[in-house]
Parts: sequence; C-alpha cells; structure tokens
Amino acid sequence: MHSYVVRVYRVQEDHPRQLIGVVEQPGQGLPFAFSNIDELWTILVAPVTAVPDPAVANDPVHPTGHL
Repeated sequence: MHSYVVRVYRVQEDHPRQLIGVVEQPGQGLPFAFSNIDELWTILVAPVTAVPDPAVANDPVHPTGHL
C-alpha cells in the first residue's frame, strides 16, 4: 500500500466533482495536479514508478543505479 498527501485547494459547491489540488508521494517531491475527481482517481490508482535512490545511483557496486 502507498501513502499520498492530497491537497485540495478549491471545490465548487454547485459541482462537487470539480475540485482542484495536488497529490504527492512522501519522499518523491513531485506533485501531480488534478482538476476533477476523475483525474484524482487516475493519479491514485496509477502504478508507482521506481525512482532510483541517489545514494545507490552513485554507488560503484551498482553503477546503473538499480539493485
């Protein structure tokens, strides 16, 4: 299971499915913006891509940055 920080900045009272915000994975630092509930859901169910750890990327034992 993955953890996310979801920040909702605006919700229209007459159109509750229209909401604006960002989603971040702790430690990844890359926010993904959304402008409606469907985009939010797409971000949350998307497969998580592995970002190589910078310490491993510079490790001569693992020159490709992957274990």
